[in-house]
Amino acid sequence: MEVVALVAAVTTKIQSIMVIDNRSLASSIPGGYNASYELLLLVFLQTMLSGTRLSTMSLGYGDNTCPRQELDRMALDVTEGKGDARVVAKLQRRQAAHYNCIEGLGIFCAAVVAGNTAGLEAWYMNMIVCLYVLLRTVYVLLYVNTTTGRWSILRSGTWIMCNACWIVTVFRAGHAMNEARRR
Repeated sequence: MEVVALVAAVTTKIQSIMVIDNRSLASSIPGGYNASYELLLLVFLQTMLSGTRLSTMSLGYGDNTCPRQELDRMALDVTEGKGDARVVAKLQRRQAAHYNCIEGLGIFCAAVVAGNTAGLEAWYMNMIVCLYVLLRTVYVLLYVNTTTGRWSILRSGTWIMCNACWIVTVFRAGHAMNEARRR
């Protein structure tokens, strides 16, 4: 129940941040304003915020010379009775989700470039970037908070939907490019 409330709160916040009013720009730009490139900054921000750096620093592990070793140091402290194994496990899941977000960042950005190059509609490009950020946020929340196999299936489904965003965009871009050549 706590995860559902958190997802709802994050979704509401994201929607309030990403409101794009195409009506005010529609008269001057055919098809509305395309903010998909600007919205990629939001994709990058979501990817960076999914990492563990701020959390480990807040727990007193702030070694900037070797920050990727902080979770190992925390796990070692747990074996010596100085920490909470549940916190370390949760941070390890968060780090895994962060790495997954990084893995998807390049291909999604390439899909946005392909969609814009092919001239896909502004509403579609804006929607697909916002949808990707929303799905990635849900994915990270599910990854971090899932400790049973039952919920991990929902996480995997969310991962598939994240990938569907770039796959559909690439196919639509390819189709649009081929249609443009026929004319």
